[in-house]
Amino acid sequence: MGYNRNNFMKKLFLLFLLITGISKQAYAQNKKLDSLWRVYNNKVNSDTNRLNAIQAIANTYQLGKPDTAILLGKQMLEFAKETKEIRYVANAYVVLGGAVASKGDYEKSLDYYFKSLTLREGNSRKNDIAESYYLIAAIYIRQNNSTKALEYFLKALKIRQQLKDKKRIARCNANIGWTYSRLANYPESMKYNLEALKIFEEIGDKVGIGNCYRNIGFVYGRQGFDDKCLEYYLKELKLVEETGAKMDVNIYFNIGGVYEANKNYPKQLEFYMKALEICEKDGRKQPICACYTNIGSAYINMADYPKALEYFFKNSKLSKEIGNKSSMSTSYVNIGDVYLLQADYPKALEYYLKGLQLKKEIDDNEGLIFVYNNLSNLYKKLSDFNKALLYSDSAIQITKKIGDINGERVIYEGLAKDYAEAGRYKDAYTSYVKFKTLTDSIFNADNSKQFNDMKTKFEVEKKEAELKVEQEKIDITYHAEIRRKQLEFEFKEHEEKLKSKQQIDELSYNENVKRLKLNEDFNTKKASTKAAQDKLDAVTREEKKKQRIVIYAVVGVLLLVIVFSLFLFNRFRITQKQKHVIEEQKILVDSAYESLHEKNREVMDSINYASRIQRALLPSQKYIANQLNRLMRD
Repeated sequence: MGYNRNNFMKKLFLLFLLITGISKQAYAQNKKLDSLWRVYNNKVNSDTNRLNAIQAIANTYQLGKPDTAILLGKQMLEFAKETKEIRYVANAYVVLGGAVASKGDYEKSLDYYFKSLTLREGNSRKNDIAESYYLIAAIYIRQNNSTKALEYFLKALKIRQQLKDKKRIARCNANIGWTYSRLANYPESMKYNLEALKIFEEIGDKVGIGNCYRNIGFVYGRQGFDDKCLEYYLKELKLVEETGAKMDVNIYFNIGGVYEANKNYPKQLEFYMKALEICEKDGRKQPICACYTNIGSAYINMADYPKALEYFFKNSKLSKEIGNKSSMSTSYVNIGDVYLLQADYPKALEYYLKGLQLKKEIDDNEGLIFVYNNLSNLYKKLSDFNKALLYSDSAIQITKKIGDINGERVIYEGLAKDYAEAGRYKDAYTSYVKFKTLTDSIFNADNSKQFNDMKTKFEVEKKEAELKVEQEKIDITYHAEIRRKQLEFEFKEHEEKLKSKQQIDELSYNENVKRLKLNEDFNTKKASTKAAQDKLDAVTREEKKKQRIVIYAVVGVLLLVIVFSLFLFNRFRITQKQKHVIEEQKILVDSAYESLHEKNREVMDSINYASRIQRALLPSQKYIANQLNRLMRD
């Protein structure tokens, strides 16, 4: 297979997003926990605030880290007892009950919840009492004790109705409907589910509506109406997708279950894998265990036993890690089923007995029925019919104990076949008669009629509601028309009264004339005032205009002065420069003159010197003249 770099980078990027998302979520959760711890550790805070803080911290750890939640619950219990806060003592028992339930210890959970209920009944806080009834019922559901669960759900419903808490009334109805379906009382189940759906639609609770779709789908499925069952499951899925709410993995589990019933195993596996993907993103280990179980079952249906064992062993390991005995026992039983299919009977028996032991420890009645049936089938494979019948009888006793009519019916059907194979035809006939009787009690014509009546009633009520809305629209239109005619009549009556009061009208007219005159005077004064104001505004504008002219003139003169100053400054610079040149030239001329004068003086001195020599050597002119004169006389 070639290396696909794009796929690798895509997976790496998705892994980065997953890690980043988990990191952000963990950071936000840690920040919240730090804040709660600060409240609890600060002894300046009130006792109730500190107790609320530690309760919130403990609730955070209930599902993921139940052992930590138990330690915190005990710490809360001790603090509540010290401060004599009875309500919070009861709340601490609730925290502990939820934590041990997460570990699959339902008996201990019930013990804590009943302790809490006793304290709450003493305080007479109805809301808290209803919550305790609800939590106890939920544990009985987990123990598959539907009869006891129904008892406490009905108690919770009664209080919620007294408190007129619509949302919780609807929740109780939905859970009662679910419980009746487990007891195979489908007409009552449909009745409570439809009532819950009606309330959820009234208050616009989309999550509640989705849960009702799920319950109604389950009722259809238990009666073999797979198409209607799938229709309601898909309605729930569509609702969640449209609202953008967080996806509940049970939706995928239920849809996968319908495909399993229709032997569409690839589709079954597809939806279970989708559920696993969501659980792994959330990082919650308990739902991951459920996913492993369902995926393993899908692989059994596809006869891929190695893959089935792989996922069942994954479930076993993770369940042991989180201390969930219920999930661990289920994984052991499922592993036994695979070994039974592979005809490895010693291994199958080993894991069935492991599962049986844990089911007894946690008092899982429905689980015990399942294991007893599997052990019965195993011993039939080993041709040990006595032991097979013994385990079947044990299963029947539990179905009678918890009121599971459908489970009892199925076991009698199996017994009838077993007895027939063993040649015990009388016992086979007796078992078959019981099977038929129980089947008729569930699927008789009367129940079918009641079911259809319930469905019809719901449709009729829905139609009535629509008609009521239409009638209200008609009534509104009718009353509006009556009101309009009434107003017209009142207006005419008022008009007639005005006509009969002419004097009042005249006075009113005179008053109006005066008012008009005053208005005219006021308008005249207003006009004159406006004219004066306009004149003043014109003068002001003229003054401003003159001021602007003066300003412009001053600015212009200043600009001329600046320009002229610049010109003079430039001329001054040139003159200075010329003066400097002249002075330099004068200095040169003076120097030349001095040099020339010096030379002239030297020349004159030479001439004078020569002249003196000449005078010394030659006779003077006077002498010559005298000589000439003397000669001439001579």
